Amino acid sequence: MKPFFVILLFSFLILIGCKGEEPLNDSIIIEVKTAGEKELSDLINNRNGKYLFLNIWATWCLPCVEEFPDIVKLSVNYKSDKIDFASLSIDYIEDKENKVIPFLTKMNTTFSHFINGFKKDEALINFINKEWSGAVPLTVIYDSSGKQVAMLEGAHTYDEFADKLNTLIK
Repeated sequence: MKPFFVILLFSFLILIGCKGEEPLNDSIIIEVKTAGEKELSDLINNRNGKYLFLNIWATWCLPCVEEFPDIVKLSVNYKSDKIDFASLSIDYIEDKENKVIPFLTKMNTTFSHFINGFKKDEALINFINKEWSGAVPLTVIYDSSGKQVAMLEGAHTYDEFADKLNTLIK
């Protein structure tokens, strides 16, 4: 009888140890819409009195991935302010389901997400700002009328973003 008990106990411990990780928030369903010129124009210009904080990023971009938690934190902390948050992934559209959405789900985001639908990189660059090199991450802030008021190239910290937002929305 003793070997049976040891096997049973060992099996139970293995089962407990094999329990998978729980999702951060399984009630959040991440939707990622394709955005070309029309969709981004609508997002930028239909502000309803709010600023727009638009982060352009990619799953393969380490600085993008490193700064994203700060953007999520900003979106939570500035939720009651007059700022909408959105992200635009420049990953390939075919990577939306297996890379982009899993990353955004892991980040537990609650703001709007898009994936690049422009046919050519130059078209997106020229649409956002002709001065943009095309490097990511890039954060662009638009005022309540849709006018671009900040273009922040490269990775930034929570404090750097917060300082910029606080200056703009005084």
